[in-house]
Amino acid sequence: MPANLHQRLALALPLWLALAGAGAAQTGPEPRAPLTALETLTQVSVAASAPTEEVRGLQERLAQWGYDPGPADGLMGPRTRRALLAWQRDQGLEPSGEPTPETTERLAEGGPAPPRDSPLTANERRLDEAARLRPYLLGMQAELREHGYFVGPATEHVTPHLRQAIRAYERDSGLEPSGEVSQALLDHLRFARPEIRAALP
Repeated sequence: MPANLHQRLALALPLWLALAGAGAAQTGPEPRAPLTALETLTQVSVAASAPTEEVRGLQERLAQWGYDPGPADGLMGPRTRRALLAWQRDQGLEPSGEPTPETTERLAEGGPAPPRDSPLTANERRLDEAARLRPYLLGMQAELREHGYFVGPATEHVTPHLRQAIRAYERDSGLEPSGEVSQALLDHLRFARPEIRAALP
């Protein structure tokens, strides 16, 4: 190869390398491939199932109003949505089951006074005298909540909310609605099959 050709190549090579490097810097890294439909759905599902402080605050305020959203875990599950729907209906709002701006503003105003105790029936007074009313009462509240019925805030007293929940369960089970705390009904809640659950509104 002629000497002058060698010299030309030696001069041109650094220039070519510099231009190639500048081109790579301008183009940047190769763009990522778009997500598949499955990957997109997975990301949306994970985000929707993640607990949030907004939902946790909503659950705490619903409980202050005397509704039963379940544990304040920050998850918008069926129990929280059911409590929110009931609260919205009771407040005359559109029952969307969603924490709309009007809903969150009204909830932040605070809750009503706790419900007064309901007078005991004759059977309940006998249970109370035998020191058996309290364990039956606490057991029925827990079971009714587990079955999806709203019993109001946890209490050691028979409240109107609890009586309404008992009657609703009795009607759904085909029993005569009494609204009364009893061992028989507690056993029915625990052992009846198929299990009776409150329908989502």
